[in-house]
Amino acid sequence: MGTTSKAIEMIDEVKKIMKIIDGNKDINKDIEESVLARIRSFPSMLQSSGLAPSLAYLLSKSDNNSYEKLWRGEKPSGKKKEELGYTIYLYVVVKFIKNEFGYEVEKWEDLIKFLREMDESKENSGVIHQFLLEFLTEFKKIGEATLEG
Repeated sequence: MGTTSKAIEMIDEVKKIMKIIDGNKDINKDIEESVLARIRSFPSMLQSSGLAPSLAYLLSKSDNNSYEKLWRGEKPSGKKKEELGYTIYLYVVVKFIKNEFGYEVEKWEDLIKFLREMDESKENSGVIHQFLLEFLTEFKKIGEATLEG
């Protein structure tokens, strides 16, 4: 599957999550706007700061319970719209990494272990960084074309 197809698949994942949330139209729009803001800003952060620090930033802005619920296909429990936007974006980015590289990252503590490994292993980090940057460039194009914001 090409990078564009993978980006479309992950945008579909965002849309599926929005259906699970099923709030009123204004709440969903606010959450989607938050996700779209991450879609627009994160690639440049990744480029300037590197993989582990950028993912750590997303982690710090996300809700761990909602993150794990997303992996189980459940409605996320976060109440803050911006935090939920960060959590959804983190989930999608990490799901791409899991799909491409096979890392176990469904649980919060596994994600923290993954971050530690990326911080300590520059070789693995560099490979994932490059693939992720290519994916996020396409994800941004598709997201801006298909999500409301």
